[in-house]
Amino acid sequence: MDACAALADVVSRIAQRGYSNGRFLREVGRIGGVRRGPLWLTDAASGGRNMLRGRGFRPVLDDATDGQARHFAGTVAVSARLGGRLAR
Repeated sequence: MDACAALADVVSRIAQRGYSNGRFLREVGRIGGVRRGPLWLTDAASGGRNMLRGRGFRPVLDDATDGQARHFAGTVAVSARLGGRLAR
């Protein structure tokens, strides 16, 4: 299984838990190595841990890095906490 498929699989399992929108997005961020709780900021600043190695995005969306799935998941969590403008 490639990183993109693994991300989709884990996100699907998280969605089945019925979390609120914010909690759902923070849980997705854990896939990208951004922990819940007060240490999330440290993880976000350091880039988190790559728990989704590999690729798998379609060529039109592929950024040619092995960490794209992790970056996506981490950015989701940071954006949920700070909003899109600050996360950018």
